[in-house]
Amino acid sequence: MRNMLFYIMLAFLLTHLCILQAQPRIYIYLNSHNEDQANYFNDSVGYNNYIIIRNNMKKLAEMVQDKDLAYNYGADYVELLAIAQFDTGVTLANTNNKNLVKWMQEDKGIECSPHSHENAYNYADVAYLMMQLGITPTNIINGFLYDSLQNGNSWNDYQNGITGDSFPSFTWYPEIMWGPATQYHVNDPHYLGIWKPKSLSAFTIHEPSNHLIICGTGCSISLNENSTVEFALSKLKATINAIENGLLPSNIIYPQIITFAEGDMNSPWLLPLIDSLTDSISKLVLEQEVEWKTMSAIIDYWKTDLSQQAFAYDCEKDYATLIEPSNGIIENTNKESTSLFPNPGNGLIYFDNTDLKNKEISIYDQTGYLLMHKNRQASDEYIDCSTLASGLYYIKHNQSFQKYILIR
Repeated sequence: MRNMLFYIMLAFLLTHLCILQAQPRIYIYLNSHNEDQANYFNDSVGYNNYIIIRNNMKKLAEMVQDKDLAYNYGADYVELLAIAQFDTGVTLANTNNKNLVKWMQEDKGIECSPHSHENAYNYADVAYLMMQLGITPTNIINGFLYDSLQNGNSWNDYQNGITGDSFPSFTWYPEIMWGPATQYHVNDPHYLGIWKPKSLSAFTIHEPSNHLIICGTGCSISLNENSTVEFALSKLKATINAIENGLLPSNIIYPQIITFAEGDMNSPWLLPLIDSLTDSISKLVLEQEVEWKTMSAIIDYWKTDLSQQAFAYDCEKDYATLIEPSNGIIENTNKESTSLFPNPGNGLIYFDNTDLKNKEISIYDQTGYLLMHKNRQASDEYIDCSTLASGLYYIKHNQSFQKYILIR
């Protein structure tokens, strides 16, 4: 009996230990916004188009709640004016007698944030229109031009709040920015990361004194009529593999968006695609590879659990480092200094300079913790660190640090 009890307790401890060691590193969420060109006020088709999209938005909101997903809904002024005009009387019957955004936020727990092209209403005006519909908008700028002015305004002008153009007595105070874009979306950046950008010309330089925080879009997963579940999953799994193989640090988190256009809500392919994709992602959730988390919750985690470490990696360039997490280690970039090879490697480290003044070699993890220290002899052909787990390490050699990726 005692033996049985011992094994039960051992199994319990091992199970929970595995859970603790396999915390999700990828935080995913759905995101959409309508555009101000939405045709909701065309006399012949506008109202019917709005009702179709409204009903499908309702179905999506129910899916989000039923599957415990995370969703940030961005609205431009056209959508909000349409809700104010059309969400009356019997139209409210299927949303608990509330307008669409009020029901989405209060009954379904969906984040609602301002989106604007600033050619009629700026972000603060859109936030004000949301408040007129009875909701509190998030502090998230949902989509913006990151490297140029937008109707004379720069996101960097909004560090201390935005005053309305149409409602000048109202000021809105954003904190989070999502969806950096270029004019006409010619070359939008897709970065895995969170940081405080310095300026338009120095967007990937972290400036701790700034107020606005970028919540990265992650690798591009944008749903359209040609999208497949397999392609979207391949993007997620590529990032998972990059973390497991040490191409990306495993001690930080990676926001990943799944985005779609609200204008496609009247298309028959969109809801089934989201339904099928989120079903497939549920397997990754069960395996603790990813976790659904709202944008606000991601940033809260970053501010508290990650102590506002800035980091960013470019999905389009094999996860090239844009901003490195702070770990007290400064990597050497002098190409003329001693380098190690092969890199990535299997743990047998060779050096291309045999005439070494300092033969001491130290190996650190990504947090700066010393894992191994060796004195290299002149006759040593290589240093063996193959007992370490796969991952990213820093090798201190000749008083400088170099990255080393170990793949077993």
